[in-house]
Amino acid sequence: VVIGLAFVVGVWTYRNRDQHVLRASQPIFLYIIAAGTLLMGASIIPLSFPPGCVTCMAFPWLLAIGFTLVFSALFTKTRRIKKIMKSAKKFKRIKVTPGDVMRPMIVLLFLNIVILSVWTAMDPLVSRTIVTERDSFDRVTESYDICHSNDYIIFISVLG
Repeated sequence: VVIGLAFVVGVWTYRNRDQHVLRASQPIFLYIIAAGTLLMGASIIPLSFPPGCVTCMAFPWLLAIGFTLVFSALFTKTRRIKKIMKSAKKFKRIKVTPGDVMRPMIVLLFLNIVILSVWTAMDPLVSRTIVTERDSFDRVTESYDICHSNDYIIFISVLG
């Protein structure tokens, strides 16, 4: 549902991009928010597959990149409004381009990619089977798999 709605919002933004309200909102940031929402929604898809190294690490990558896209786009839009209001106090007219306000977004995205790359290289999430029940012949009758990493708390803390 989330993936479908993110796609619909992106298409709607594209179709209505010439309207004054959307032009003032800078459609590029609306597309970035829709893409980030799509990635966060897609982050649950790997969890539906049997755990493995790729499926375990896909979840934090999709979630962190999606979250960074959404909130850095919102942050940069807020920064744009702040610049405009600050210039209005001085009775100056300024033009704020998307490139002017995208720097924080690019920096945050780059930092997240570096942290996720280090996590993936040093201590990736791997599948671990937890046995919860055995029968009288010591055969496994009930178990479940989890994605585990020794230092995942450190990486999640840094990403958060």
